[in-house]
Amino acid sequence: MRAPWREVVAGSGVFTLAGRHPEFGPVTAVAIELAPRRLGVISAPLNAADEAVSALLEAGDVTALIAPNIAHVSGLSEWSRRCPGAAILGPDDQIGAMARKTRLAVSPISTLRCDAGLHFRAAPATRTGAIWMRSERGAEPVVYLDEVLITMEQRPTWWVSRWLYRLNGVRPGLSVNHLFMRALCTDRRVHANAAMAFGEGAGAIIVAHGDPIISRGRVDEALSLLAPYAKA
Repeated sequence: MRAPWREVVAGSGVFTLAGRHPEFGPVTAVAIELAPRRLGVISAPLNAADEAVSALLEAGDVTALIAPNIAHVSGLSEWSRRCPGAAILGPDDQIGAMARKTRLAVSPISTLRCDAGLHFRAAPATRTGAIWMRSERGAEPVVYLDEVLITMEQRPTWWVSRWLYRLNGVRPGLSVNHLFMRALCTDRRVHANAAMAFGEGAGAIIVAHGDPIISRGRVDEALSLLAPYAKA
């Protein structure tokens, strides 16, 4: 797939696109080759540039628009018009809430069909839902972990989010998203342990906000930050 999408690990079939939400800041969109000439998009970005959409459509048909959590739905209506026929999917435990918020038909992520080597799951113990993805294709596994980790170089744009991030000790750069863990997880220990297990052995972790975490060493460092929550 051509620019502006970038493949995270060669042969993984997982591509990222850096975007920006006007009320928050950096948001990472992810495109995945679900099968030959069939693509899924996680966190389809609001007001996407034509070149970003055309690059995808050159590579195949967008058949799945995946909202990883209840907050990442702003681009769904726009993308469903650009990609008619694409199924809209969300965490199994948030389908009703997403449908009410978007006024769109939303299906559980557990119903998504994809080739071997790809794994999607609704992450446990959250109030807002979370979807994780793991690709075992290519040189090294690539994992998407949604909100639990963050790599933003600055705190959010909106002053309320900026204040909450500062209050909860979410630092610029690689950090646990402590606001998410403390306010939006129903069981921090369960969520942290599940994230560490899902990301184990990966060569790259994609986060919802900020640049991907690349290399085994960096991935191990990132997952180790969750240990205090996993032991709590």
